[in-house]
Amino acid sequence: MHKHRSDLTCLAVEYGAKGVLTEKPMAHTLAEADRMVQVCAEANVPLCCGSITTTHPSFAQAKKLIRDGVIGEIISIEAGGPFAQHQNWSYFSDSSPLWVVGTGDAARRESGSNEFTGSGILVMEDGLTIHFRQGAPGVRLSGSEGEIIFNYQSGWRLWQDIETLSGMQRVEMPWPKPQFFSPYGAVYCLSDVLDCLAGTMIEPKNSGRRVALA
Repeated sequence: MHKHRSDLTCLAVEYGAKGVLTEKPMAHTLAEADRMVQVCAEANVPLCCGSITTTHPSFAQAKKLIRDGVIGEIISIEAGGPFAQHQNWSYFSDSSPLWVVGTGDAARRESGSNEFTGSGILVMEDGLTIHFRQGAPGVRLSGSEGEIIFNYQSGWRLWQDIETLSGMQRVEMPWPKPQFFSPYGAVYCLSDVLDCLAGTMIEPKNSGRRVALA
């Protein structure tokens, strides 16, 4: 069915769909993904792709902490190999890729997607560096004044640089709710689309635009 998602998405928009949810993979080729994004954008139709971890409300909380400067300026992002394809990392970058280099442990399919388990470095246009490697957490956000780490099993953890009697130390702090928990699912994708239609969200957390960019 994923071979036809691009056509079905475009037809749905043509016939008046107000929002579109797809499962992963979003499309069979990058050209198909770009077409889906363009058609939805031109019609102002929110496009959400894949009921993955990024759609959970706790990711919005993590991004708010970053915007509020809780861990200072973001220096780098790190993600485990398989999670590179889940786009957890891309939710925390609003820039575009500049260049990428990496190695994989299996041949890439001619089309479609498969879980990437290799290692690589991605540099964004704003200078942010993103590392993909085996053994890394789902996503690690390293800042000038702290760190935020997400793992599927344990959820979110937060460290901040705090002035103590012994000097400046990086101390683990309580994570503000909501905390990540499983199972997660399409209900969060639907919630994002409804929020977009209500005007309280610009685009879904795992929008088609972010997926195509990643």
